[in-house]
Amino acid sequence: MTVVVNLEDDLVLYRDFERVDASEPPRTKREARLEEARELDGKLRALVRIAQQAEAELARALREMADRGLYRDLGSPRVQAYAEAVLGIFGGKAKALVELARKLDRLPRLRAAFEAGEIPWTKVRTVTRAATPESEERWIGKAFALTSRGLKIAVAQANGEEPEFTLTVRLKGAELADVEEGVRRIREQRAEAVALGSAVAKLARRALGSPAARPPWRIVIHECPRCKESARETREGPVPVSPGELLAAKEDAEILDLREQRPRRAKTIPPRVRAIVLARDRNRCRLCGSTTWKENSPARPGAQRSRRADSGLLDVSSQAHSRLAGAQDALWTQNERPNAGLWAFGPLGSPVGTSLSR
Repeated sequence: MTVVVNLEDDLVLYRDFERVDASEPPRTKREARLEEARELDGKLRALVRIAQQAEAELARALREMADRGLYRDLGSPRVQAYAEAVLGIFGGKAKALVELARKLDRLPRLRAAFEAGEIPWTKVRTVTRAATPESEERWIGKAFALTSRGLKIAVAQANGEEPEFTLTVRLKGAELADVEEGVRRIREQRAEAVALGSAVAKLARRALGSPAARPPWRIVIHECPRCKESARETREGPVPVSPGELLAAKEDAEILDLREQRPRRAKTIPPRVRAIVLARDRNRCRLCGSTTWKENSPARPGAQRSRRADSGLLDVSSQAHSRLAGAQDALWTQNERPNAGLWAFGPLGSPVGTSLSR
């Protein structure tokens, strides 16, 4: 319902009994939706800030509960057990919040931003792995500017580490049993306590098959010729590739230089040479004896090979290959006698493995 009246020569418009200045043009539907979206956005931002302030207070309270051992008075053996049974909070998160509250004692500005609800607790936890009292202001700025994933990568690079990522999956009973059995076998073969993530990645590589079989899949690594940084693409963005991994990949790969007007594919090891090496080494890794996921690797990284097709190349598993990557003189003959054996040494000089020459 719309009524137009004149009051003391001022035109006033009543639309649906709501007073509006007639001098302003009516809003379009798009403008009305945009105003509603901004209003709801402001409400959500305020709620998130309140929730993040509550996380900071929760971390402080859980730390007090842990430091004073008050959870024992309530019948819980650990603060994690108390959090799960009483508060409904996952024990791992409770432990992380307690540790975070303790670390923030030495980072007062980061703690203030956390308590003000400006930074979520997961980002604060990431920052504490690299920030110092001298650098915390710079890391607070990065926490505002970067996504959680980008912040993890920045912290890992600052610490000289490879960034780690979280993958959450949902499995049915039979699927979970299959994964656990596969992980158990990987650990038995490696004779060590392999982390769950590393074991699952190993199973995935086995499913992809050996590069020698020329399967219809590719692992693509992008390398910038100017900054020399390399990365692989994932659903959530690029993942850095270490120089050692890039070196290992280039030793047996197809290289496509997109700077050329008509790019050509260049194979570092021709298929004929690969077949010769696999046959000569009896389809086994020369270092660990594995018969799965093998690659061809030069005995000395970057060394020139002789005219013989298979000279200077070894058949190695991906595990041994990654451990050799980056070594300056990875392999050398123990002595001049035939069948003396090959010894492999990592970049720091520690032995990686040995096998008899064939």
